Amino acid sequence: MHPILNKNLFFVKEHVGFFKAANNFDIYDPDSQQIILECREERLGFFTKLFRFSDYKRMTPFEIDIKTPSGERVLTVKRGVSFFLSKVQVLDEKNALIGTFK
Repeated sequence: MHPILNKNLFFVKEHVGFFKAANNFDIYDPDSQQIILECREERLGFFTKLFRFSDYKRMTPFEIDIKTPSGERVLTVKRGVSFFLSKVQVLDEKNALIGTFK
């Protein structure tokens, strides 16, 4: 596990935008006010983008990569298409499953 995850306090700031389909966040260290992690949804399919602007947004799949500012991957959080109950997977930098939650 990456040592940056040993911190207890993070400040999360969402990138806002009009007609934005992808989820993008920056994670700051509240003490130094420096960006310590970047969360980006880089692989977003055409139909997923289309459904993000509809009533079905909550059912769309996502795969968010959490990286350091230098580009080193720390975690991946992903979910497939969900109809009733969604299962979210958390993977480490080597794509090994750390855990899931529903």
